[in-house]
Amino acid sequence: MLDIVPGVSFWTIVNFILLLILLRIFAWKPILSAIEKREKKIQDSIDNADKAQEEAEKKFREYKDLLEKGKKESVEIISQAKERADKIQNEILEKADLETKSLLEKAKNEIALEREKAVEEIKAKVADISVALASKMISKSVSPEEHRELINSSIKELGEKKVL
Repeated sequence: MLDIVPGVSFWTIVNFILLLILLRIFAWKPILSAIEKREKKIQDSIDNADKAQEEAEKKFREYKDLLEKGKKESVEIISQAKERADKIQNEILEKADLETKSLLEKAKNEIALEREKAVEEIKAKVADISVALASKMISKSVSPEEHRELINSSIKELGEKKVL
């Protein structure tokens, strides 16, 4: 079976210890250094990803804030435009109302003037007709002086009375 030979065991242990020392000196440090470099690189990548995500979230919040600000400004601009349109509409309506009132007043004045002219014209025609009629009726029985007095008094009476 297996026999333990002290000389071979001794040299096996010595070889194993020497191998461990050589591995520690020549291989262990480079392996640990490579592992540490890899670990640092991974940690840096994670940190950079976290920073990039924070930056992206910050930019997203800024974009969202700008979007909200833009919406508020557009609502305000629309509101101001509506107010201006309402103001202009009211001004136009007031101006049209004033012009309408002015034209109505002018028309009333013209109607009053035309009415006065018509009344004067009617008075003159009535007076002429009355004189003509009276002269026909009176000429047979009244003297020319009485005829004139009658005409003058009729004209005065018509002038004092309002026709229409």
